[in-house]
Amino acid sequence: MQHSQSVPEFPQEKRKEPHLPRKVAYEDLWNAAKTAKISTVNDPLNRYIFEHRSNNKWLDLLDRIIIVLAWTKFPAMRTGWTVDAGDALMLYDDPAKATPPLWYKLVLRVVTVFSRLVRSPEQRRRGREFESKITAAIKETLGDRAKDMFNLAHLATSPAKQGRGYGTAVCKALTTEADERKLASYVVSSNVKGNTPFYNYLGYYTVAEILLGEDDPSWKEPPVPIALMVRELPSVDSKV
Repeated sequence: MQHSQSVPEFPQEKRKEPHLPRKVAYEDLWNAAKTAKISTVNDPLNRYIFEHRSNNKWLDLLDRIIIVLAWTKFPAMRTGWTVDAGDALMLYDDPAKATPPLWYKLVLRVVTVFSRLVRSPEQRRRGREFESKITAAIKETLGDRAKDMFNLAHLATSPAKQGRGYGTAVCKALTTEADERKLASYVVSSNVKGNTPFYNYLGYYTVAEILLGEDDPSWKEPPVPIALMVRELPSVDSKV
């Protein structure tokens, strides 16, 4: 569970209409991985996990390859939207497509091996902390209904393209489908301070929160809050 999130902006009346989103394709993934990396440099979760990461172009290249491999399931399952070929993207898990292709198991093995080359033991430990805490929060808060919900898994917009409504456009592609199929959805927000107003605008509201680093003596900053946010189906009254 890797969460790549930029700080989207609200659409404004004078802003030009964003380019129309389309489904993510394999050829978008290399640029999309670049977008994810550059847009999350200051993301609190990213800063926590990769606190002591050294600047190394070969590690950065391998990390980008890992992201591409890990994301190959989304174009295969047609569960992602993009604007400008990966400059903005939103990838999601569809409850009706819970089983990825069989070849994806092999891809995940390669990702695991490569990840050990990129991440230090401390970074892997912090990654496991995030995974275990957020998985427990989803289970405790959503229970069995989580398997019948959309999961907005990744959202990112290139800094050069932010402020154009692209993030809103790709997210609304998902919320529109969720409303048509009468399904709720959830998102794990790794930038609580920056992204909460944006997700509220889309109908997502915080239902649980975890803290990272609170028991980590090597982390010298305040604990990092991560929010679990849910978007229920709009009520009849809200549509009127």
